[in-house]
Amino acid sequence: MTKKRIGVFGLGQFGTSLITFLKSHDAEIKAMDRDEDKVAAVVDDCHDAVALDLKDQKKVNAELKNLDILIITVGESPLPAILLSALKDELNIGRIICRAHGSTTEKILLKIGIEKTDIFSPETEAAKDMARKLTTPYSVDNLPLSTDEEIWNVQIPKDWDGHSIKDLEIRKKYAVNLICIQRKDMTTYDFAPTPDLVLQTGDKVHLLGKKDRLGEILKQIDP
Repeated sequence: MTKKRIGVFGLGQFGTSLITFLKSHDAEIKAMDRDEDKVAAVVDDCHDAVALDLKDQKKVNAELKNLDILIITVGESPLPAILLSALKDELNIGRIICRAHGSTTEKILLKIGIEKTDIFSPETEAAKDMARKLTTPYSVDNLPLSTDEEIWNVQIPKDWDGHSIKDLEIRKKYAVNLICIQRKDMTTYDFAPTPDLVLQTGDKVHLLGKKDRLGEILKQIDP
């Protein structure tokens, strides 16, 4: 599987924390910010660290071109997210994930082609999480997995289309557990799906298992 080229623009607390966690995964990380001191602080945690002023269009084009993923984490202003997202197609950026600064920014990002699932707000998510913990104390937000176990959310392989869960024998073949199906409309979820449920192209599955076994499935999707 090809190593992903991930750019992080905005090296505040969230951006630097994100780089720290990305470092433990097999990705090529490029860190960017207009503040040279912030760039210098992460130079040992990524493959490339660049001081980047968005007014320098030539440098912006050179540094962002052909990234697989660009994550825009700037917290002070919505303008970087809007400006960089507008360059997605021109610079051949595979996917852009943006930090939103309220509903107005989110609407603009949606208008210029950013997927709703690729727009996030750490403050909103933290508030939702705290509210849930306070009102539903028995709810959990993570599982006590071992270091070699993960939950992955992936598109189904092409040859799974039209087959039932029973026919695919996912647990028997791959030693992983299917825990949820996200239907192709991206709004419907089937938890604890029945064996007779038939998968369709565009569906995504949440799988629990060891990384190497999950990787066998991923190779069918992204060889």
